[in-house]
Amino acid sequence: MKIKLAITAMAMGMPLIAATQSAHAEDGGPFDASNFSSTLTLTTDYVFRGISFSGEDPAIQGSFDWAYNNFYAGVWGSSINGADYSAELDYYGGYADSLGPINYDLMLIYFHFPGSDDTFNGLETDQFETWLTLSHQFADLPGTPNLYGRYTWSPDYTLEDGNGHYFRTGVEFSLPHGFGIDGYAGYLDVEGDGATGPNGAFASPGFLDDGYSYSHWSVGLTKSLKGFNFDLRYHDTNEDAETAAFYGEDNMEERVVFSVSRSF
Repeated sequence: MKIKLAITAMAMGMPLIAATQSAHAEDGGPFDASNFSSTLTLTTDYVFRGISFSGEDPAIQGSFDWAYNNFYAGVWGSSINGADYSAELDYYGGYADSLGPINYDLMLIYFHFPGSDDTFNGLETDQFETWLTLSHQFADLPGTPNLYGRYTWSPDYTLEDGNGHYFRTGVEFSLPHGFGIDGYAGYLDVEGDGATGPNGAFASPGFLDDGYSYSHWSVGLTKSLKGFNFDLRYHDTNEDAETAAFYGEDNMEERVVFSVSRSF
């Protein structure tokens, strides 16, 4: 989910969360036009936490954002390839600042999938998450590397599947001529309840009856040119029989994704 202010990309990788403040925010107040922005993205595949949400097909994505005095909020949307639904809308808000050499960002986000209510045995696909990201940029080192770590918690992961815990760490480097390179690894652990718990809708004895977990990783090359941002990225997961059955084996396979975006 490629959130402009809070996330450099959910779809393309979600590096450091960092709210953007307008240079004129103090002069114009919170509702000054300079505090608002939007982004349009075209991608060959919408990948979130290593999994294709567009069925390996291209997706169009967009966001509308506001930022003022370390606070930010916005809405982001993407086309997806669901069973009976074709869109995702995410609503988010947060606060970002620094404490000594450490940058921090606390974000609340609600994932909404319109039209999905009756798709999976009546289980709720929408979910709420809290994100905490800590980072530090080594400004004196070549490439000014930015190292970050993130913890995400959901009280009821998608399909009413109980607590979800997600961990991610990564590093980003700046290169000459507007290029950048980054890599990250993530781990998702879902408790299991409505979908994959002991009495879950998709459970059977000894299979998807105690939640699930998996790891994923990515490395990407980015380029800024004439107001456009280009992203070429490799994704892979450590899929096993359970997660492949739950999410679809094809959706968890390794892939290369190309995206282009522009902010207004």
